[in-house]
Amino acid sequence: MIINRGISHRHFSTGDYILGESSSSSSSSSSSAANEDDEGKEDRKILEQSLDWLRRSVIGLSLCPFAEKPLMQQTLSMEVVHGSEQVEILASVLSECLRRQKRKGTSLIICPDLFPENFVAFLEITQMVEGLLDDWDLDGDLQVAHFHPKFEFDGSGDGIDNYTNRSPYPTLHILREEEVSVAVESISGDASKVWKRNVRLLETLEEKIGRPATEQVARGEFVDQEIQNQVEAILKGLKKS
Repeated sequence: MIINRGISHRHFSTGDYILGESSSSSSSSSSSAANEDDEGKEDRKILEQSLDWLRRSVIGLSLCPFAEKPLMQQTLSMEVVHGSEQVEILASVLSECLRRQKRKGTSLIICPDLFPENFVAFLEITQMVEGLLDDWDLDGDLQVAHFHPKFEFDGSGDGIDNYTNRSPYPTLHILREEEVSVAVESISGDASKVWKRNVRLLETLEEKIGRPATEQVARGEFVDQEIQNQVEAILKGLKKS
């Protein structure tokens, strides 16, 4: 674990959970070690919740055509970054962007403390990230999508469509442009088809199983077998249409 000016971060891979972790100073006290153990447990909880959302919602509902391949090929890395200092968050994002520029796959930077209750404040950080990509001439190689527990499309209000981009924690998703282009080409080069299909799915779920159950499904939470059967039937119906 690396601790720097109040912010800490850990790297994970979906293959063995730990991708890379620096050791703490040998002069650390036993109480510090205990705290680090607690932090490690909390980070694993955050990771597991995010993986559940990714598997059950993003992949399980086919919300993103780009998501399953990196997970199956274990080219998806996940980094849990604590704190909300702008400079430190941006430094973590830049470091991962530079690493991802040279490696196939995608990265999720999960920021549990980065304004989880304030989407507008989080959105300001994402705009800084866009500026960072431009400043480092990375915008042609990488793109960063964002997810948030309170995500809201402009003008959408409390619409169910917001759940296409809602995640358990504030999250930044780093993707390689060339891999996105290949995925888009696989759906006839029209990424808007994904959005339209997802909205139709969520609206159908809301109509058939109700709003609370739809929100549970979209969050990647467990639902009873009857609800799960209905969800699977709706998914099959969408594939045929």
